[in-house]
Amino acid sequence: MHTETPASSPFVDLRDRVAEHGDAPAVSYADRTWTYAQLDARASRLAHWLDGRMAHAGCAGALVPMCLGRGLDAIAAMLAALKLGAAYVPVDPRMPAGRIRALLEETGAGVCLVDRSTRALLEEAGARVELGPLYTVLDVVVARQVHLYFRARLLDLDLDPGPETQECALFAVDALPWDELSFRSVRGTLRHYVADLATGTFGVHQRAVSDDDL
Repeated sequence: MHTETPASSPFVDLRDRVAEHGDAPAVSYADRTWTYAQLDARASRLAHWLDGRMAHAGCAGALVPMCLGRGLDAIAAMLAALKLGAAYVPVDPRMPAGRIRALLEETGAGVCLVDRSTRALLEEAGARVELGPLYTVLDVVVARQVHLYFRARLLDLDLDPGPETQECALFAVDALPWDELSFRSVRGTLRHYVADLATGTFGVHQRAVSDDDL
């Protein structure tokens, strides 16, 4: 997607700044500072990459969702979208995965910019899960909480290569890492599941969970 830059565009001023004061500080965050030249170069590279990805995805539209942490890269990403004549749509990573998925669907965009801090969240939001029946109702006494767990089936999960995928592991039922499971409710649910798997019958389990149980 290529567009002409209007004479009134802020990029006219940005280009002037780069030409006249390219080495002057433009933006700072934490202990990082970019000059006008660095900011413009970063935004231009990202715009070029984004243009190619959007064309490949067949979504050369006017909206670019962005789920990014705070920092200079987020500013460059916003400028990159504007360079393409698109509008950026901020996606708050603190929102529930379901709300993020709905927001992405509303934009109709096939590309969403993420960083290392938000990538796993977007992959979770993009996963398609078929929700099944209620499986366990666990009263976690020590925490004064009630945890509800449902059986579900993962239909697909598109994981791109990255450091997060290297942390995934599959376990046989007899090799589950019980000592590494932090939540009592998760351990309790898995114990029920292993027992039900052996008998071939799955019902609804309801019980109180205490330190003595697990």
